[in-house]
Amino acid sequence: MRRLAPVLAVILLAAGACSDDGGDQAGLTTAPTTTTTTVAVTTSAAAATTVTTPRATTTTTVGVTAANSTIEPHSIGGLEPGSNKTAAFTRFGDPTSTGDGTDLAGDRYDFLRWDFSGNRGLTLYYRQAGVTSPLLAHWQVTAPGPATARGVKVGDPASAVVAAYGALQPFCCDTQVASVTRGPGRMIVIVQPGANVTQIVGGVESSWSRLIAD
Repeated sequence: MRRLAPVLAVILLAAGACSDDGGDQAGLTTAPTTTTTTVAVTTSAAAATTVTTPRATTTTTVGVTAANSTIEPHSIGGLEPGSNKTAAFTRFGDPTSTGDGTDLAGDRYDFLRWDFSGNRGLTLYYRQAGVTSPLLAHWQVTAPGPATARGVKVGDPASAVVAAYGALQPFCCDTQVASVTRGPGRMIVIVQPGANVTQIVGGVESSWSRLIAD
């Protein structure tokens, strides 16, 4: 509105001059000068800063248990012959049962058992005397759970054993086995004829050969 005021003044003056018949119109030859000032307004937008925070990565490590342990000729769940009972408690937790017995040669042994199905599961056998306890000699798996490094476990069909380890060999009591030896240990996968895997044994052969039973 301020910019329009001078213009309106000029218009009013011109109208007055035109209505005055005796006036000198020469005085109207110079119109008032109108000055327009343009103010440039610069708007500065604040720079937008985006901070991306990486999503936290959660790594879940599944610990070794008696039920998911890997059966090897020379180890079970990472435990090797010569380890003590404390190592087994640390690795697998408290067993379902403990005990001792006498083998066919009359030698005594201790055992720790983790049951998976009834009284079947994983059993660790201890023979040689150590400083604090007998030492691990062999292990026996009699229920589904632990598997060999090639994925064979109790309950699998004979065809799975053959696919993993080749042709089966005759064993005692009309059974057949796949046999793998590594270092000081020997593992056998026992299969009933025309049936499935009934047990998997590993460790020191002179120890387990005196205790194998269906």
